[in-house]
Amino acid sequence: MKHTILRLDDVQATYDFAHIRSGLFYDGNNALADVDNGTPVNVGVLLDGERELHKLTAASDTTKLVGIVSTPELDSTALVNTSDLSEFYNKAGRACRVHLLHDGDQFSLSAEGFVTVPTLNGTVGITNGKWDSAAQTALLTCDEISVVGGVTMYLLTVSADKLNQ
Repeated sequence: MKHTILRLDDVQATYDFAHIRSGLFYDGNNALADVDNGTPVNVGVLLDGERELHKLTAASDTTKLVGIVSTPELDSTALVNTSDLSEFYNKAGRACRVHLLHDGDQFSLSAEGFVTVPTLNGTVGITNGKWDSAAQTALLTCDEISVVGGVTMYLLTVSADKLNQ
């Protein structure tokens, strides 16, 4: 199974670490679950007894804190049997890194990161915790579609006044 490849092109949190969070991902049944990099999440409360680990859930409410799962794949071979980025995912119960998203942030995703892939200059929103070009609320725009190392990547820009205001 292929997993989403995420590239952080120009995201404020890469320069200002105050916009980075850590957490554990929970599914809709409140159980720990696997999650791909690039997944939009709501960053919730600190977990009981934790100083830095937040409860992460699939993004459904854009009025709450929204981030994108962005755990480094530096040691991906320790987690999976290959160094192929499309094989990397965050296993249930392992801490994930999250970049909070802000106006003008740009990141790229492979097709696996979407319910419906965007077209050039098309808009993207969130449907059931996934990026979706057919979503009713536009949060991002697709500014470029390129092929890098045989993988199609979609460059997305966060629209003004849409997230974490």
